[in-house]
Amino acid sequence: MKMLYVFSEEASMKAVLDVIIPKIVQDVPYRIFIHQGKQDLEKALKTAVPSVSKMPGARILIIRDQDSGGCQEIKRSLIDIVGENCNRTGVSTV
Repeated sequence: MKMLYVFSEEASMKAVLDVIIPKIVQDVPYRIFIHQGKQDLEKALKTAVPSVSKMPGARILIIRDQDSGGCQEIKRSLIDIVGENCNRTGVSTV
C-alpha cells in the first residue's frame, strides 16, 4: 500500500496541502510533517527519512521555498540529504 509523507518547512502549507493532495493522489493516504523553517526541515529529513524510507510503498514529498537561493542548488542539497539518509537505492526527483 502506498503512503505519501510530506515534509514542509512551514505550517501555512498544511491547509493548502489538505485540499490539493486528495485531488491529485486520490485514495492514497498521506501524512504531513510541519517544520519551523528550513533548518528545522533539513534536520528532520536527516532523522525521519531513514525510518520512513524503510516502509513499503512510502513516497516522500519535500516542500521548501526558494527565498533568495538558487533553486537548482537548493534542490541538489535536498537530494543529497535524502540520498545520504534514505534506506532505498535511488532517489527520484521532479
